[in-house]
Amino acid sequence: MANDVTRRDFLSDSSKLAAGSIAAVGLQQASAVASTDQPVEIALIGCGGIMNHHARGFAKRKSNVHFRWLCDVDPKQIDSIDGHLDGFQTDAIKRATRYEDVLEDKIYGFGKEVSSNSVEVHVSRLRKRLSGAGADICVHTLRGVGYLLSEDDTLTPQKSTT
Repeated sequence: MANDVTRRDFLSDSSKLAAGSIAAVGLQQASAVASTDQPVEIALIGCGGIMNHHARGFAKRKSNVHFRWLCDVDPKQIDSIDGHLDGFQTDAIKRATRYEDVLEDKIYGFGKEVSSNSVEVHVSRLRKRLSGAGADICVHTLRGVGYLLSEDDTLTPQKSTT
């Protein structure tokens, strides 16, 4: 796997976060969903053996569910479930190896583009703290690249020759 997160750590962290989210809104939405013909939207976080079994059951029973996300640190697990759901719904199921992507999509709304400026906010705060502390270091923005720490407060990015 490309990252250092173990499957056990991934499932532990994501289940804690998911449990809190589900507990907060699950009961409120359960009665509303039960009384409508709207499908229940599902994001599977952790696509191993047990969840693979459940996903096959949904597909076999033709349950009134709509899979939005398949998330697992192991893409092979995602492929396995996706294979069992082939033909179950017409639109593609999103895939992720980070549960944060799934939660961000849910927070901002399924299918909406997200434009987060949290990095810029934190860099702005860092600049203010450095300036207020009289530090001899500056944070420069390199558009399309990232940020650069420098002792030179007059630094300007050079144009690329490529």
